[in-house]
Amino acid sequence: MSKYRKWTWVDVDAMQFKTNNETGCPQMDAVCIWANQGRGLKARFHCWHDGTNVFVFDMDEPSINRSRADVGDWIVKDQDGSLHVVTSAAFDASFERPEEQEKEKADV
Repeated sequence: MSKYRKWTWVDVDAMQFKTNNETGCPQMDAVCIWANQGRGLKARFHCWHDGTNVFVFDMDEPSINRSRADVGDWIVKDQDGSLHVVTSAAFDASFERPEEQEKEKADV
């Protein structure tokens, strides 16, 4: 998990779903453990996997607000604790590490 900054200058935490080809699904486990960490049983958003895909859903509306992450997608945790699935292309276009932004400012 690393810190990233959305183009709106809002810092978020994010982790990429990289593979589903490992025996026992350790990378998917790591993504879901990170996403659910510290959230407790009453958390509104939850992450889980079925051994092939990672899912994020809103407990208030689980049948409507369910997102599936495919390999390469990112799970983004906003400051309010909400979870979102973001495609790799959308993530690359909208987010960058804060250190990269600071370096760009210093170069100007």
